[in-house]
Amino acid sequence: MDNAQSLENGSSSDNDRLIIIGSGSTALKLYKIAVIFGYNITVMDNRGENLTRKRFPKAGERLRGDVVQLLRDYDITARTSIIIVNHNRELDEGLLQVAIQSKARYIGVLGNSRKTTDSLIKLKATGLEDKLIERVHIPVGLGLSEGRGTDTALAAMAEINSRFRKDTIEAPLP
Repeated sequence: MDNAQSLENGSSSDNDRLIIIGSGSTALKLYKIAVIFGYNITVMDNRGENLTRKRFPKAGERLRGDVVQLLRDYDITARTSIIIVNHNRELDEGLLQVAIQSKARYIGVLGNSRKTTDSLIKLKATGLEDKLIERVHIPVGLGLSEGRGTDTALAAMAEINSRFRKDTIEAPLP
């Protein structure tokens, strides 16, 4: 990640990975819930004022720089979930294009559903297949949220966990 400024690499684990793009108040709430669930967390932002060790002490990585390029260069696997909470619509199309062509198992966008849908329509016009675009969850979460940050963060993590568990259960429960 040549253009990235890594702000300390914490210990990584074999746990599922969560990439949070953005470091504002809702991103912080997502981070705190993801820590409880045991995720290996990477927080990316193009600004550094919130992207601190004090704010995100258990993040495996805190990466500052061009977030589209950071995401493009990141090793995204089938055990990676991505939530875009940067509130920067100018970056969304590039982030979405990278994310939906990755192996990520979950891609969610927090923010204005209409504007995100507009971004997806523009991406579709570039020739991306519907099945790729349909991977994006807007609004993010299980619909538990009334728009408050903590509710949204909880709903997003609940949705990711419910999808993961459903995908990995091999035998019916008693």
